Amino acid sequence: MSGALAIPTESPRPAAADARDGARHASPSPRPGDPAVGRVTGSLDAPATLVVYGTYECLDCRRTWPALRALAESGRARVEWRHYAPPGAFPNAGRAAAAAEAAGAQGKFWAMHEAMMDAPAPLWPESLAAIAVALGLDVVRFARDLESAHVRARLEAQEAAARADAVRGTPTILGDVELLRHG
Repeated sequence: MSGALAIPTESPRPAAADARDGARHASPSPRPGDPAVGRVTGSLDAPATLVVYGTYECLDCRRTWPALRALAESGRARVEWRHYAPPGAFPNAGRAAAAAEAAGAQGKFWAMHEAMMDAPAPLWPESLAAIAVALGLDVVRFARDLESAHVRARLEAQEAAARADAVRGTPTILGDVELLRHG
């Protein structure tokens, strides 16, 4: 197994879209234009929205992500990724979610997301730091943001939304899941 990481050169959506990510839970399957709890990829004008609760160490999340990304890239669906760490299931899930949000503070959420999806699990703190370096993040800021109130608030909002949506495991996909079957 190679130790090299495949780092995406482009995010799966326009970088300006990171700034549109909101902080309020509107409904389990928000309509385009509704504020998002998680991070959104795909066109705001897409005919369908899929809300995905997942974690980076979950093998089923990793297997499902390429199909979700393809739906977003094709314009058939808007995909909102929300972090969910089932209690006790994945020891590094919370830290990985914080790393994605800390990278998002530097406009690199989707690059970090893709890199973690491709990196070998489990995602130890050293792995997350190596990905941050490979992405060219300001690592001092990244380390500070990992522990920041802003990142903690984003993760708490997603945890509250997961409770409201009765999420019990990963991946949990809300919306028109038939899109995945008929890709």
